Amino acid sequence: EEALQMYREALELCPPGHPTRDTSLGNLASALRSEYDRSGSMDVLEEALQLYREALELRPPGHPYRDASLNNFALALSKQYDQSGSMDVLEEALQMYREALELRPPGHPRRDSSLNNLAGALESQYDQSGSMDVLEEALQMYREALELRPPGHPHRASSLDSLVSALNKQYDRLGLRSDIEESGLLAKEMLAICPPNHPLHASASLLLAKCLRRTIDSWESPEEVFQGLKGGLSDRISPLRDCLDCGLLWIELATELRHVTLGEAYS
Repeated sequence: EEALQMYREALELCPPGHPTRDTSLGNLASALRSEYDRSGSMDVLEEALQLYREALELRPPGHPYRDASLNNFALALSKQYDQSGSMDVLEEALQMYREALELRPPGHPRRDSSLNNLAGALESQYDQSGSMDVLEEALQMYREALELRPPGHPHRASSLDSLVSALNKQYDRLGLRSDIEESGLLAKEMLAICPPNHPLHASASLLLAKCLRRTIDSWESPEEVFQGLKGGLSDRISPLRDCLDCGLLWIELATELRHVTLGEAYS
């Protein structure tokens, strides 16, 4: 709230025509986006969107920071889509993400972020349309983003998370064993770099268990799956939803495997 107050006062000192008004608009909009994440208030998000639009207008094609404005505006539109489900909003977000990516060609330090953001919006479009062409494009973007986030990169785990989730959706449609096997390998890598009390530990445990569940006929040691889910269930850092999903899948698998001695014990 104090930050918002300061940003508002700074904006008042940058009236239309001021050379740094675009920066003040963007700063206030980003702070409002953070406030929306906390409060969930659509009024706050709509104000952020209005400010992002005005900032983008002040950064026309050729402006050195136009890519950042496009990306931030698209991120806010994606949040609006999550709330409204409006395809018009999603399509506008996709347009912004695509333009931002064009301004971040190979070699640009933020290309990985733009690729990942565009892929996420495409995945949302696939969820609505069911178009395999859209999902394939999303997978292509996720893969390229992952290549730009090699082992040791601070965002590699989140890229693995996104790619595995998208591969699982492709498996649901096509049933290709290769998709689920690749997902399993990527999920194992993700779990290896997301130890207990990592924010993505529960998500990694859940994704790996889901992959292994689909190859249940070839399980050799199901106890690894149960132990992983138990670890995700009890994690104190991961989002509560991921922890609860680990618990639900743990119960489902224990029920499915009740004919196995270990499954009986866990059930």
